[in-house]
Amino acid sequence: AEPLFRSAYLGLSISETSKTFLKLILEKGSVGEDEASQIALKEGKILNSFIGDINEELFDYIDDQTLINEDGKISIDSFYVEMIKEIIDGKD
Repeated sequence: AEPLFRSAYLGLSISETSKTFLKLILEKGSVGEDEASQIALKEGKILNSFIGDINEELFDYIDDQTLINEDGKISIDSFYVEMIKEIIDGKD
């Protein structure tokens, strides 16, 4: 079982993989489908399944799709970027 990252801010657990992927998007603004597919494959998943799983992990808090795939780029819906930063940083 993968260790879970527990955010003090939310009391919400998200996997290390999701956290790493979200951090990458926060740093770069977006991640191309090719790069994202490589990351997904390392987890034994196809891209859409990988994205869907992360969205599902975040759904309890965000209550919407957080990651979006537009024009071959995966990004965080701009409306939720600040929330994601709080989840990742685990601020109180």
